[in-house]
Amino acid sequence: GTGFLLIDEDPNVIFSRVKIEFPGADREVLFSAFRQAVEGCSVDLGSADENGSLTFRDVPPGSYWVINVDPVRMGDKRIIWAHPVTVSEQKVSRLVRLKRSNAALFIPE
Repeated sequence: GTGFLLIDEDPNVIFSRVKIEFPGADREVLFSAFRQAVEGCSVDLGSADENGSLTFRDVPPGSYWVINVDPVRMGDKRIIWAHPVTVSEQKVSRLVRLKRSNAALFIPE
């Protein structure tokens, strides 16, 4: 399945920082730098099953973002999801169903 990271920093803030660090960079350079920055603040790696359920293990309670590691191809676009979640002592308290309508970023080919 598609790999998902649980990160402890808002991906919008990360992307804003990357754009400042690489002014005038093309899309591929920005995406590569963004991916590296996101991986740097990763707390855990999980994957989606055939029903779209994500599993992460041994994550301390707190506020996080779920973001896919590699864009998912849908038609002529690559899609990235980024959703805030809260982890309690027992479970993630927000269920997110990932679909085209709630994607965070569409990357044209």
